[in-house]
Amino acid sequence: MAKKQVIIKNLIRSSTMKCLVSPEVKNNHFNPPTSQPKVLNSRIESEGTVDVMDDFSMIKRSEGQDKQPLGPRFKTPLIVRWDITYRCNFKCRHCYSECESTKEKGVSLREAKKILDVLDNGKVQFVQILGGEPMMRSDILEIVKYATAKKFIFALNSNGYLLDEKAVKNLAMLGLKFIQISLHGLEKEHSTLTQNQRAFKKAISAIDLLIKNGVNVSVSCVVSEINAASIFDFIDHLAILGIKDIQLLTPLNEGRATDEILLSSTNFTNLKKKLITLKNQRKDLNFDLPGFDIDLIDGMANVQKGNRKFEFFFGCIGGVSGIRINPAGEACICVGSANNSFGKITEKPLDQIMEEMYEWRIRNRPRHCQGCDSYLNDCQGACYLRFH
Repeated sequence: MAKKQVIIKNLIRSSTMKCLVSPEVKNNHFNPPTSQPKVLNSRIESEGTVDVMDDFSMIKRSEGQDKQPLGPRFKTPLIVRWDITYRCNFKCRHCYSECESTKEKGVSLREAKKILDVLDNGKVQFVQILGGEPMMRSDILEIVKYATAKKFIFALNSNGYLLDEKAVKNLAMLGLKFIQISLHGLEKEHSTLTQNQRAFKKAISAIDLLIKNGVNVSVSCVVSEINAASIFDFIDHLAILGIKDIQLLTPLNEGRATDEILLSSTNFTNLKKKLITLKNQRKDLNFDLPGFDIDLIDGMANVQKGNRKFEFFFGCIGGVSGIRINPAGEACICVGSANNSFGKITEKPLDQIMEEMYEWRIRNRPRHCQGCDSYLNDCQGACYLRFH
């Protein structure tokens, strides 16, 4: 009997999770900084065996199978973003969840640990806790301690306001390696958007403390009409601070975002052109530009377009390779108008949740994806919130 040919591919998803796989093409600052990534988990999927690595990359091995069958691509999510609370010490003008100090606190500590157990047992690769402001939870250090002991890559998101020296030292001591700070421009613009005059200085102080304590810091910025004119000065400022990973989003027409916040079509087009140029020039920085629909992963999709060792899948991860969890511990496709519950993570099997989300995505194709055979197969589809 002839031996089946084993096809090995580098599986590349959106650069939101920084999935450059080859030491020859990824930037030197790429986190974790290792030229020999280790396997976190091996997952048996319908298209073959997928190794998820500790440098955010993946390797797929399949026996003579170049195309996966129709249906859910992954049995359980690779990426989980968990809004652990909608409580927040800011009332940002662009906030899609309308977070504020009186919003719900979220699940109990015991339930939070159960959710982390489920994600670990489901061989999830990356878990990010967001909010609201996670640092407003009195038990957040307990949650971080429990999460950093798991096999998945773990990251925290924060506006930095509560990250004083004691808090940062505690987080570093508990093993936190990655944090994303929400910072929406220079001082004037950030203060306007967060409606807090001390927000900028607090965030800058937190970044300095985190870097000094060995925590890898990325910055997430919502580019709006408020900060569009100064965004490139802001990027220069971040580089001076030592920030190498920068994510630029655009506002969703959800929650508190109003027309005066949303980017005009003129600003969007001009910024997109300039960002492409900057991305090509600043090889020292890792830009993630999901809000601007720019080919992500530093041009790899173009460079390796004809290389059959690489397989790319871009677009909306919701219900395909990733899920969102709301403060009540319920699985959702995304945020805003796509946050309908598919059940509690601790009460419904992850594979059932993924099947139901896949069916939802099929029923709710964005207008850009109507009639496309690659939808949720070679491509994860367009953003539901932006193109529905």
